[in-house]
Amino acid sequence: MRRYLETLFRARELLLVPILVVPIIALMFMFLAGRQHQSDALIWVQPSPLHDPFSESRTRPSDLEAQTLRGWLLTESFRLQVLERVGLLQLIEEGAWPVPSPLERQLNALGVTRIPGVRDMLRTAGLLIPQTTVARRDRAMNMVKDSVTVAPEGDYLVQLKYVGNSPQLGTRLLEEVIILYREITVAERAAPSSRSQNIQVVDPPQVVRDAGFTKRAIAMTVLFGIGVGGIIGIVPIILLTWLDKTVRTREELQELLDTPLIAHLSVAPKIKGRAARNLRSAIAYDQGALL
Repeated sequence: MRRYLETLFRARELLLVPILVVPIIALMFMFLAGRQHQSDALIWVQPSPLHDPFSESRTRPSDLEAQTLRGWLLTESFRLQVLERVGLLQLIEEGAWPVPSPLERQLNALGVTRIPGVRDMLRTAGLLIPQTTVARRDRAMNMVKDSVTVAPEGDYLVQLKYVGNSPQLGTRLLEEVIILYREITVAERAAPSSRSQNIQVVDPPQVVRDAGFTKRAIAMTVLFGIGVGGIIGIVPIILLTWLDKTVRTREELQELLDTPLIAHLSVAPKIKGRAARNLRSAIAYDQGALL
C-alpha cells in the first residue's frame, strides 16, 4: 500500500492532468449538446371579496396566490395529475420517456457506459435514463418540481416559468398547471367563507428564449468530470506500479529474499548545476597535482 501511495505522490502532476482536462471536455459536451429553453406564462389575480386592501398588515394578492400555487406544486398528487394530463405517464409506461440526451448518446457511442461501474455512477448522477418505471416516474415528478417556478409580479400578477430542454413539454406543463389550479380554486371558492381569489390567464404559456444552463447542471457536470478524470489518472498509475517488480527499499528486499539484512550501502545523492561543475574542477586539479 505504501508503494502505491508513494507512486501516486511522485506522479501527482500527471494525475492532475485528467482531473483538469476531463471536466473541461464534459462542459464542452454540455454546452454543445444540452441547450436549455424557457417558457413563461402570466396570470392575473382578482382579490377575494373578503380581502382588505387598506389593512396595515395586508399581503399582496399575488404573494398569496404564488405561495398557494408553490405549495400545490410540492404535493405529489398535484404533480401526478399534471403528468397524467400532459400524457407523460403513458409515455413512461411505454418506455418512450425520457429520451436519451445528446450526452448519453455520445457516451453510448464511445462505449463509456459499457465500463463496469461507470454506468451505475452515471445513472446515479442522473446522466442516464433510469431502468425501472418507478424510477422514471420519480424523475418526471422531480422534473416538474425543479423546472416549474412561481413568482409574484406586482400586486395582482403571478408569473409561471419553465426552464428545461424541451420547450414543447414546458408549454404544455404550464398550461396544465394553470388549468388544474383553476379547477382547484373554483372548488374552494364554493365555500361561503372562502378567501380564494379568481385567476385569469393574461399571457398564455409560450417559449420566450434560450435559458442557458442551470447552476445545478454545471455543478453536476464538473463533479462528474472530476470523478472520471480521477479514475482515468489513478488506474494506469496503480496498474503500472503493480506490474513493476523493481525492488526499491530494503524492506522489500528482505521480504523478497526472506533473509536477514547484513549491510546497507547508501547511494550518494545526485549533484547538479554549479556544485557538479565545482566538483569536476576539483577532481581534475587533484589529478593534475598527482601527475
